[in-house]
Amino acid sequence: MNEAVVGFVHLEEYACLSSMYRYTFELALYVHPGYIRQGVGKCLLDQLMYLSHTGYSKKGGFEWVNDFEYLKSGKRRTIKTILASTHFEHGEDVEWMADYLGEFGFRKAGRFSHVGYKVGKVIDKTWFQVQTSEVIEAGGVPAAQA
Repeated sequence: MNEAVVGFVHLEEYACLSSMYRYTFELALYVHPGYIRQGVGKCLLDQLMYLSHTGYSKKGGFEWVNDFEYLKSGKRRTIKTILASTHFEHGEDVEWMADYLGEFGFRKAGRFSHVGYKVGKVIDKTWFQVQTSEVIEAGGVPAAQA
């Protein structure tokens, strides 16, 4: 069978387990340029949100098949905040991205102007965030998580 990877989604720890950011993760979502606007990103993001956010209602998409031990016993980390950042040419309208991520509960959290330079263009970075339904005791000590 000839298979190709057309998309990838991942949550990365924002900081280590003992830090004050221990419940915060950063989203990475990539879709092969030949598969943009075909629903790949939405399917991947839908599944990731379902796995990481106990209050999220899955929208559909694809069936997730897990032939490995990974996540067989459920989630292992508590996630309260998911951050996503995107870069755009300086001044470019990013409302389409706010709408896209908004379907999954993200809201625009801020934009940093003139933070990068690529191929002769000035780059801005926009941050989005979503809060999960997890209840976090701010003064509590994090439980040992695998």
